[in-house]
Amino acid sequence: MKLFVTIPTRGDHPELLQQLVTSSGVPRGNVIIVRTAPTETPTGTVTTDDFGEINIQRWWNRGIDIAVENGADFVAVLNDDLTIRPGVLQKLAVAADLYGAALATPGRIESLSTSRIPLNRKLIGSIWILNVRSGLRPDNDFRWWFGDDDLDIRARRNHGGVISVPVDYEHVHASAATDGSSVLQELIDRDRLVFKKKYPIQHFWRFLDRKMSGRLSSE
Repeated sequence: MKLFVTIPTRGDHPELLQQLVTSSGVPRGNVIIVRTAPTETPTGTVTTDDFGEINIQRWWNRGIDIAVENGADFVAVLNDDLTIRPGVLQKLAVAADLYGAALATPGRIESLSTSRIPLNRKLIGSIWILNVRSGLRPDNDFRWWFGDDDLDIRARRNHGGVISVPVDYEHVHASAATDGSSVLQELIDRDRLVFKKKYPIQHFWRFLDRKMSGRLSSE
């Protein structure tokens, strides 16, 4: 099993990023840092730049594509402000492999979700594992929010499901960048419309409205 990591960053949390790379337990040559602004990156990692318009799905795909080109079986997609214990990513990848799931993510219990209408989203947008063999990829039509919801839905519909696994992690600055940026808030409004157009079903609208009301978290 060949595990890679990709982490988009604009350099806001350099100490956390350094710690995350170390605690991942993944060889640094298999860690792909997608810089979204000029910044220092951990030594020994693979750095690629994307200074274009804000689009976290595109950043994810850029790192995933490089990992796949280098033989990845699984890619951990992480925010740069996480803390994790050693072995967390490996445990998630093993679970995805064992269950044949497209995605693995932290959860309270080990549970495979394959229902077609995920009214209770399992995927945590700040830390997830992609099973490359599933063929699933992020949709660049979403630029900030709802891309993880879209991945959750498509994984369950067509790609083997989402496996949740109890693991230790912390999203230290969850929602801080989003809450403090009018630009990102505008992107959320845009992505909400994209989501409703892609999923014109009342079940998904109720799910979306729960997310917007704050009862579901995202990146």
